[in-house]
Amino acid sequence: MTTPYDAVLIIGFGGPGRFEDVRPFLENMLHGKPIEPGRYEQIIQHYVEIGGASPYNQISFRQAEQLGQLFEKKGHPLPVYVSFRNWHPTIHDILQRMMKDGIRRSVGFILAPHRSEHSWDRYLTSVEEARALLGPTAPVIDYVDPWHENSAFIDAITERIKESLETVDAVRRHGLAWIFTAHSLPTAIAKKSGYVSQILRTVKLVCHRFIQRTWFLSFQSHSGRPGESWLGPDVNDLIRALAKQGTQNMMIIPIGFTCDHVETLHDLDIKARRVAQGLGVNFIRVKTVGTHPFFIQTMYDVVRKKIKKENPPAHE
Repeated sequence: MTTPYDAVLIIGFGGPGRFEDVRPFLENMLHGKPIEPGRYEQIIQHYVEIGGASPYNQISFRQAEQLGQLFEKKGHPLPVYVSFRNWHPTIHDILQRMMKDGIRRSVGFILAPHRSEHSWDRYLTSVEEARALLGPTAPVIDYVDPWHENSAFIDAITERIKESLETVDAVRRHGLAWIFTAHSLPTAIAKKSGYVSQILRTVKLVCHRFIQRTWFLSFQSHSGRPGESWLGPDVNDLIRALAKQGTQNMMIIPIGFTCDHVETLHDLDIKARRVAQGLGVNFIRVKTVGTHPFFIQTMYDVVRKKIKKENPPAHE
């Protein structure tokens, strides 16, 4: 099938791959915005506790490699580029490389399943700013449709949950609390975007696969100013509340994240686990979808859907 697109561009948040990159990464991420006193060094310590670096970029490159392999296997190869909003390779750098490679029009895939100003709009703005700097010959980027209810994405989360359930004996599984988590946002921003309704749709589709009727939604990694209203309940507060009610076994499902980084490796695996264990709670953390074959299939499905929408086959 002919296509108006000659590449796929994956766009992610980015993360420091070495400890010496942590401070420059944070400076780049903050863009000169003020930060609460002590918070900066606290974040540095979070990176120290997870080993000094983030696997985000490495995982994103593996996702891109496997997506490219799947396109090749299906008989319609497309080059897959990876760029990051807050670290190297930057969106500007990759668009410049794409220009040199002769790429004119690309399908954009942002590594965020649920859309909001923070997880979607700012990425689009960053791309357009980079394109403006590069001039009229910069590649055009057309984005995939929302994919928070894509069946392969639900499959990927379902399989990750099954992997964790296999580690739980029948007695503990009976009283296991399912706690889904997503990144917290200022409530005003969340209301504008439908962010929470998208998350709830994903959660309900996943639970339907298990006929799981009881579950909880929490939010994590709140980073706002004191007194500012953010989405809740915070995952740690929910753990405390459930423990107070007598729940002894909890399974944390990071449904709002596509790969591991400091907000899963520290905020869940260290901080939330510490809270749970301090209360005598058995803490189980489900893996992110990462490079699970079903998530690579998700990426392939939505990119192909975009291609077909722009240039449907003659027989369709």
